[in-house]
Amino acid sequence: MRTLVRRILARFGYVKTTPLTQDEADHLIDVAHGYSAANAFVEAWTTSGLAYELVGYYDCTLTCSEAESMADLFRAFGYENTADDIIASHSESDECGDSHHSCDDCTSDDEYNTAA
Repeated sequence: MRTLVRRILARFGYVKTTPLTQDEADHLIDVAHGYSAANAFVEAWTTSGLAYELVGYYDCTLTCSEAESMADLFRAFGYENTADDIIASHSESDECGDSHHSCDDCTSDDEYNTAA
């Protein structure tokens, strides 16, 4: 188990000169499991087409923070286009004043428009 943890550390350029404590090893294993689960989720969604198929249907049910979190997750694993599509789809249903809001009816002088 400690060999696995050392390999994970080495992969990220971190080399510890003293032996790991059991708590440190357990924490790193938890982090590795989280990373693996997140990677598996992203891979499953992108390779099966779910990311492209479902995001358009659920755009109006995601809050801004949920859309940003989902986009960040895909972006972290290299799926920039999917992340951009999530935000773009979400922004179509945002209301005036929401952070991703975009519509032709609002102008830059509109008091509710906060889109960058």
